[in-house]
Amino acid sequence: MTQLQDKLGRTIVLGDRVAYASYKNLGMTFGTVVKLGRIRAQVTPEAPAFNPDSESICSTELVKI
Repeated sequence: MTQLQDKLGRTIVLGDRVAYASYKNLGMTFGTVVKLGRIRAQVTPEAPAFNPDSESICSTELVKI
C-alpha cells in the first residue's frame, strides 16, 4: 500500500482535502485526493476552479487540511 506524506509530514489517504499551488489554476487551490502514486497524488480541484481537470502533484507540495 502506498503511503504518502504532505509538506508537514502528515499521512495522505484517498479522499483527503488538501491545499496546493496549482499549475492549471491561479494561486492556492483546494482539492480532493482521488489517486495515489509512488510519489505523487492525483488531486481534483474543488468548484469554482478555473480549470476543473485533475492534476498530478508531488505529495510534499500538498498540505492536508
